[in-house]
Amino acid sequence: MLAFEDKVWAFFPDGLEGTATIIVTWDEKYNTAEGIGPCSTIDELKAAYGDRVKPDHWGTIKKENGTTDYYMYDVGKNLLFPVSRELSKPRHPVPGKYVPAVGLFDGSEPGADESFGARPFAGFVTGNQSPALWSRATEAPLDLRSYQN
Repeated sequence: MLAFEDKVWAFFPDGLEGTATIIVTWDEKYNTAEGIGPCSTIDELKAAYGDRVKPDHWGTIKKENGTTDYYMYDVGKNLLFPVSRELSKPRHPVPGKYVPAVGLFDGSEPGADESFGARPFAGFVTGNQSPALWSRATEAPLDLRSYQN
């Protein structure tokens, strides 16, 4: 794994001479061609990509009460968008209305959608990176000390 600048990670499973298989950012200055990036809302994501936005199979939990929680959305084979609330604790995602990070991976890899394949692994990596730590509502940094167990 290599961080080539703050808030951007590239994952090299075969060492730095190999190819990066996942690139994740949680920096607001990086956006997709459609203008979606960290701190975008789910509504903005859906408006930009339309029916290409799909709930990620590995990031969807159907509850016994009949409701469904969405923790990740996919666009095509290669883009992942985790979902979080503004004040979701790191490593404790809560379904919400914001995109805290964007992940890019090779979804055409054989077995990508299978258990332990590229998509669930990329979803795990993307969903567990540091979120955009600025509250969109208050424009103030979050105090991470309040999240210590």
